[in-house]
Amino acid sequence: MSSGWIDASVERAPRPASAVMLDMGTGQPAIPKTGVAPSMIFKQLLPYTIGTLFVATDDDDITWGADGASGDSVITFADGTTQTIIAGSLNLANANPYYIYCTLGDTSLNNTQTFGDAIGGENVLIAFAIKGANSDSKALIVAGTKGPKLFIDTLSSITGNFGLINAGEIRIGSGTLGGDPKFTGWRLWVDTNVGRMAGYALDVLQWYSDTDGKLYAGAGAVTIDADGITINGQYIQFEFEGSPVGYIDVAAAALQIIGSTKLYLYTSSTGGGISMKAGGLPTAPTTNDLRLEAVDAIYIEPGGLLFVKPLDIMTLETQSGYGISISAGGAPTAPTVDDLYLEAADDVNILATGGVAIGSGGNTPAPGVDNIIISAAGDAKIFVGANAADRTYIEHMEVSWNDITASRVIDTEYQNTSGEPMVVCITVTLNNGDSTSFQIGATSGALTQVGQCLFTDAAESVRLMQTLVVPVNYYYKAVGGGTPVLVDWHEYGLGW
Repeated sequence: MSSGWIDASVERAPRPASAVMLDMGTGQPAIPKTGVAPSMIFKQLLPYTIGTLFVATDDDDITWGADGASGDSVITFADGTTQTIIAGSLNLANANPYYIYCTLGDTSLNNTQTFGDAIGGENVLIAFAIKGANSDSKALIVAGTKGPKLFIDTLSSITGNFGLINAGEIRIGSGTLGGDPKFTGWRLWVDTNVGRMAGYALDVLQWYSDTDGKLYAGAGAVTIDADGITINGQYIQFEFEGSPVGYIDVAAAALQIIGSTKLYLYTSSTGGGISMKAGGLPTAPTTNDLRLEAVDAIYIEPGGLLFVKPLDIMTLETQSGYGISISAGGAPTAPTVDDLYLEAADDVNILATGGVAIGSGGNTPAPGVDNIIISAAGDAKIFVGANAADRTYIEHMEVSWNDITASRVIDTEYQNTSGEPMVVCITVTLNNGDSTSFQIGATSGALTQVGQCLFTDAAESVRLMQTLVVPVNYYYKAVGGGTPVLVDWHEYGLGW
């Protein structure tokens, strides 16, 4: 079938001489206006095919010819005789039907608006045409062109003038379904009282739809309906300039997003956020944040190096009752409650152009610029290799020197409220029988002695220095025996 018309693929069949022909305009029996010669009756009743193509150029003009506009065409009768029809045109001046006929022996097509004039004698009815409804439509043509054909501009033209079409199938394409060559094209047909639409490639169904409101593709594996797009056991592949760049796949009951070379996941503008979670609905991300959440564990396992480079501040923390364990060169030790473990088979390096804060047990330290803070509600432990030569190095530590001799005396308790550990150094002069000792403790009034100096030379005196490391918020004091003399008292804050 050629595009542009509905093809019933039948030829004009012989009719008995007693057949009554009806006028298409009035519906009444048509009476030929001329006599019918016996030699002409036989010719008119022969089956025939017509090679003339009719074309509606607008609402009131039609043309005909071998290609619809030009070129001679041929009528071929069943007895083998032919008649040439030259190309022509017709203007449809009014809305009444125009009957187009040929006269045996005449190469031109004639027309009339009286049905009886188009039949009888040497006349053979070829087609009839009706003017279009308006200037936006085209004329309607019904012609016996290689079998009856209906030339229309829109299907609504049929509905508006002739009622609904009850067709078994409409097929557009090439080849024959189930034949040779195989069918490639589009079908619209009725299947068990259900209207279906489908596309084929060499008899293979590519996509289809029916009256259930769904569109199917991939032999039914892909469905588009009110619930969205469903892909069963297949994948969506993305290409750039004909080459695959990635796909979304379903394998082993899991959804996979795979990039052939690179995969980007980001928000298109500043102010957005991304939140991902394993095991439930993630927390809504705040502005410009990336959230990674899991009901159980999060694994980051690079085959090479892992870089975490914050432009400003990086925090790593757990809720109270949990711990953090980080290891390089092997599986980390399982952390105990509220503990932080940093382990390495070789070196542990923490580098940042801004600040780094690591906290466990609900701690949320806020480091200043260029600072590193490690905070834990329990213990913070740093492990290095088991060899004796392995060490943890602090290459730089800021120390504040404070001479506070004027505000310190022996036998008086003090507390370290500086917010950082500090070293206390005192210098004393001892004579025969004098002594000094340090005491320290977490509770005021319950201090423990941690060292003592005693001098027992009656002829001499001695000047000694004693040192003590005091944790944050601990209490401490220097205790004298005899009459020791305080020379100086220095305290050194250990700033990290």
